[in-house]
Amino acid sequence: GGRSLCTGWRVGSGDKMFTNNHCFTTSTQAAGTEVWFNYQRTTCGGTTNTVPTKVSGRTVLRTNTTYDYTLFTINNPSTVSSFGFLSLDVRAPRVGEGIFIAQHPGGKPKQIATTSDRDGGSCRVNGLSTTDAAYFCDTEGGSSGSPVFATSSGRVVALH
Repeated sequence: GGRSLCTGWRVGSGDKMFTNNHCFTTSTQAAGTEVWFNYQRTTCGGTTNTVPTKVSGRTVLRTNTTYDYTLFTINNPSTVSSFGFLSLDVRAPRVGEGIFIAQHPGGKPKQIATTSDRDGGSCRVNGLSTTDAAYFCDTEGGSSGSPVFATSSGRVVALH
């Protein structure tokens, strides 16, 4: 609908995507969402963007306010199958564990957050609750819904 920007990511090889519950919660909102794949610079440190491949959202499968997630499907998943998908590291993160975040801050091309202005400069988990992993990692608005990767496995361990 052009009203907000969030980051989302494909989980598994099918048509499923994750983002945050505060990004959208209904199938009507999903259907009004344009999802861009391969939106990044052509070279590391470059200034030229790739041409993104765009698909539309389809259906919200599950959404949860407490855990702040929305699992939804996209139309035409075969169009984006060449871009791969992310895998989950199905476990609780560990305090002190290194992390990094693939994000689209402010709707800009993909950036990888690896540093923090706290915790000695590296992104790492510094606390856990029953619903959240706490960490300091430099991000901006638009990064909501980003995958948080464990550096040890390269798999998604949390949702930003």
